[in-house]
Amino acid sequence: MKVIRMADYGRRMRRGLHAQLVHDQIAQALKASNRVCLDFADVESVGATFLDRSLGALVAWHGTTILQSLVFEHCSRSVALSIGKALPRTGPIRGLLDFGAAPGALALAAGGPAPPGTGRKLPARRKQARRAPDGLDRSL
Repeated sequence: MKVIRMADYGRRMRRGLHAQLVHDQIAQALKASNRVCLDFADVESVGATFLDRSLGALVAWHGTTILQSLVFEHCSRSVALSIGKALPRTGPIRGLLDFGAAPGALALAAGGPAPPGTGRKLPARRKQARRAPDGLDRSL
């Protein structure tokens, strides 16, 4: 299995140029091996643009089955959540977000929306309507 150290591209991965390099490196590694490990040790955050241009481009070109050949290791909670947001409809991704797993080893988690009742809704902040001096609501 080929291992790609994502920290080699920075602790905060946001640049499109690096995304293209990562995309090309993953594609090349997949030609030589049926599994590629993306090691996110020492990576603090991953931007949506970076993910879209690297992993998103792979999924667009090869389909979601390409993710079965990728193993995500040492993902911080922030990195795992960013990957999950960037690829929301891809189904299970090996190595992402099972908080019951041992520390440092995030296990397989199902993709898609959270089950009903598990998410918290934030209260909507409403703008107070302006009232005219005569007491009538003029916000319409």
